[in-house]
Amino acid sequence: MSYLEQLRQSRARRRDSDHGDEAKQDLPESQHEEAGALAALLPVPSADHRRLEEAGYRPKISFGGRVIWERPDTGFWVSQDMALHLLEKSKEAG
Repeated sequence: MSYLEQLRQSRARRRDSDHGDEAKQDLPESQHEEAGALAALLPVPSADHRRLEEAGYRPKISFGGRVIWERPDTGFWVSQDMALHLLEKSKEAG
């Protein structure tokens, strides 16, 4: 299979998945989700989840079903691994 064929297939898969997410994007996102309900949905070990929330990180489930965390200092969203790394680094520095 040539590179061009692979690229076309990749774009077609992405286009199909994007159309499936359009209905989700039209729904308004609740700013204050129920903490207990969200914790049940998150595939994160509870100890890590608690550590991140205590440090001020806010979880969200992305369209791909992955958990991302909002940084309390910048408001940027990062992966769970990056959030844990940043948390450890900030504890070492301070």
